[in-house]
Amino acid sequence: MNIRCQMEMGTLRSRNLRNSETVSIMNETSGHSCHFFDLNMPFLKSYILALLVLGGLFVPSIMLGGSVDELWRNHDSAPNDSSRVKILLDIGYELEWMDPDSALVVYKMAADLGSSSNYKIGEGRALMYSGIVKSNIGDHEASLYFYDKAQEVFSSIDYQLGIAGTHLNKGVVYNYRGEYEKAMSEYITSIRMYEALNAQAQLLNCYGNVGGIFMELKQYKKGREYFLKEMQLAVALADSSMLADAYNNIALSHQMNGNIDPAIVNYKLALEIAEEHNSIYVQFLANNNLADVFAASGNVKEALPHSIMALKYAHEVGNPYNILSAYKNLGARYLELEQFTDADLYLDSAIYLGSSINSKDMLAETYLLSAESKAEQNDFGSAYRFQNLHKVYADSVFSEQRLHRLNELEVAYESEKKDHALAEQELDLERSRSRQKLTVIIMVILALAIVFMILYFHQKQKLKNKKFETLKKAQEINSIRAMMEGEEKERRRIARDLHDGLSALLASVKMKFSVIKKGNEFDQAMGSLDQASKEVRRIAHNMMPEVLLNYGLIAALKDFTDGIGSTDGTSFKIDLQYFNMEVRLEKFTELMIYRVIQELINNIVKHAHAQNVLVQLSRVDNILTITVEDDGKGFNVEEAMKKNGIGMANLRSRIDFLEGDLSIESSSKNGTSVHIELLVNGK
Repeated sequence: MNIRCQMEMGTLRSRNLRNSETVSIMNETSGHSCHFFDLNMPFLKSYILALLVLGGLFVPSIMLGGSVDELWRNHDSAPNDSSRVKILLDIGYELEWMDPDSALVVYKMAADLGSSSNYKIGEGRALMYSGIVKSNIGDHEASLYFYDKAQEVFSSIDYQLGIAGTHLNKGVVYNYRGEYEKAMSEYITSIRMYEALNAQAQLLNCYGNVGGIFMELKQYKKGREYFLKEMQLAVALADSSMLADAYNNIALSHQMNGNIDPAIVNYKLALEIAEEHNSIYVQFLANNNLADVFAASGNVKEALPHSIMALKYAHEVGNPYNILSAYKNLGARYLELEQFTDADLYLDSAIYLGSSINSKDMLAETYLLSAESKAEQNDFGSAYRFQNLHKVYADSVFSEQRLHRLNELEVAYESEKKDHALAEQELDLERSRSRQKLTVIIMVILALAIVFMILYFHQKQKLKNKKFETLKKAQEINSIRAMMEGEEKERRRIARDLHDGLSALLASVKMKFSVIKKGNEFDQAMGSLDQASKEVRRIAHNMMPEVLLNYGLIAALKDFTDGIGSTDGTSFKIDLQYFNMEVRLEKFTELMIYRVIQELINNIVKHAHAQNVLVQLSRVDNILTITVEDDGKGFNVEEAMKKNGIGMANLRSRIDFLEGDLSIESSSKNGTSVHIELLVNGK
């Protein structure tokens, strides 16, 4: 099956599931205004091929004729009805962008054929695709109707993937309509179903959509949490394209919150991953977004190359709305640089393409930019003409939005009239009981006043208790820090004494032994002395590794894990992985994290009987995630928590001091997995 292209770049997206095996991406929201938009695609014949030559750049529209003809020939020669249904679905997809009416007719044929041949999955998909087309052209009621019908068909055969997909798509429609509570309900339902089905790839889609809702509601922290889930799942699935997509979402959340520097960092990370894995769409996204960020901060010269690259990748993606957006943005860049010839060239291209696909919102923006360009060139006649066109298209977009609002008001008004008639009937009865009600109301008011007073004093006391608890916690943290610093200081002293005292003494004894006549016993004594020296160095290093203080956490962990097995006889393999850990943390924080991982590895050495151990550190912004996993014999976590031995107590005290979260999962079949999340800062 085909993969649906994403729409306007540099945006948070609502993603629509095309079918149950393929995650597809639908319309997006504007990354600047944060309002969901709908596209009105005009009826164009599917065999039209538009080719525009501008400055050596070719701007192809979607080429339909040849592929559709070939699909129809395949349809006529298909061996059975289910094959014909699948081919009809492909034909409908080819027609969707430029001829949605014809696409709906083909999908109707596919649904009817699927129904008559009892090919329910094909029938359900045809209904779902019809809903996507209706959503594309802004007919949300019809879209929901088709999704409900698809859900009925999928439910009749208990096709859980299809049912989950319809919930997700309905959430997209509610999202476009601004009905975020309904959208969230549908998304959560789809998430639960996909989790039950272990459909990891589809969950990536859901996390991005839920994060988009929170961003729309300006709950940036919550939105970023879901984008981080998307990132973690993309890492787990080794899906580089979605990992780059997640970085782009996180960057956009920073940009919308006014945090320009982290936005640029994450956009560049998205671009780096996309370039490495040749993800054309995300390269377009990241370049377009970087251009917007640099331009908004006044750095137009740095924005321009990204706008040029965005146009290049837009052509490779082939989506007309992407190409339109790239032309408009590149025209804006040249206008900001006062290179009016180039600006007019790309703005004219955007107008041509925008007119072809009837994108009113983008045309309104482009005409305004063209008016500004002509005014700067003292061509006031053209500027006036473009200004009027801008007003026409801006008013048109506003009228469509206003019509939708008027329809909502009409429904509310009809409902209000019915309510008013019922209220009149109740009024007479209400008057006869008014005196009794007045007495009851007064009593209720008094009761409420008493309750409010009680709540007020309770809340006041609660605030006092909270302040006390805060002070108490601060004192406890200071005490813990003083204790830990004292402990580390004593470790350093003992390590120094071992290294400078006992180690030197052993070296001196070895030198004296060397002048004595050698024999078997002498060789054995020298071997024991060497072993003692190595053990002293190992103990001193474990108590206070100098590489940690001088070179940082990752270097110390490499040194520690490389040393495992060299002296203690262990045979398991340790895989140390780290991501985005170039910036050092505060030294005491690094020391605490080192001690935590050291304690976990030592526990594995003593108890796990493992063959393989994974140590993973990943930093995103100020969130550090630590995972330590082994394939050993596992242990009873609940019982270990109750016993709270020295090792567990040390582990918990350090994580509590760092204000982190700790979770442990363990079983005899799967070994043990320890997951830690910390909030960290640079040094």
